[in-house]
Amino acid sequence: MLVDQIPRNSLLWLLFSLLLSVAPHLVHLPIWVVAAGCVVFYWRWKIHQGVWSMPGKLIKLMLVLVCALGVWQGYGSWRGVEPTTGLLIVGMLLKLLEMKSRRDALLVVFLGFFTASAQLLFSQLILDTLYTGVCFWCLLGAQQLLFSEAQLQI
Repeated sequence: MLVDQIPRNSLLWLLFSLLLSVAPHLVHLPIWVVAAGCVVFYWRWKIHQGVWSMPGKLIKLMLVLVCALGVWQGYGSWRGVEPTTGLLIVGMLLKLLEMKSRRDALLVVFLGFFTASAQLLFSQLILDTLYTGVCFWCLLGAQQLLFSEAQLQI
């Protein structure tokens, strides 16, 4: 359905907002999560350009298993703030990769809100709170672009 497709101009804003949300977590994440994030963002951009196709079910299943085991191996456990934040970010990245409709994009925006909020679990400085507010503003802008009236009348 054409109306349910993600508008082309909103994907760039969504990717930028997600980068802002993940940036404070880079010091807490294993390096492979950062590398996987770069690969997913590049893959998503190529899907957006129409060069590559969406991953199949087997590839998605393999990615989920590898990422879950990687988080467990990287932190030694799934318990604690760092591993759960890592799982949240990996889940958001994988959902970004399989995003097809506006509903999927809205879920990615909400995961971005959780990711930006998770920054405050590590530090409650006023600058961190202001940065989280900027992330929220950008994510709200991405959500607005997804569902703006001009885009719905394609």
